[in-house]
Amino acid sequence: MIKDLDNLLVETYQTSPVLIDDTRLITGEEGCLCTFDIEFIKNKTKEGLFDPRKMSESVKDSIIKRLDEFSKLLQN
Repeated sequence: MIKDLDNLLVETYQTSPVLIDDTRLITGEEGCLCTFDIEFIKNKTKEGLFDPRKMSESVKDSIIKRLDEFSKLLQN
């Protein structure tokens, strides 16, 4: 009887045109979240607050290259 009942089980999925709830994403309640924190080392300490306008072009290019590599990995 359990097998017969299991065969009647139907999975349904719902999508809705609402904004994504960041809090639920961060806590893992819904969806999938991937974040990238860009930091630099100053006086042997990681710092996350910086002015991106002061970054050199080579550093910007390096960050873009790494993000492109990650994007390609996701597409495979």
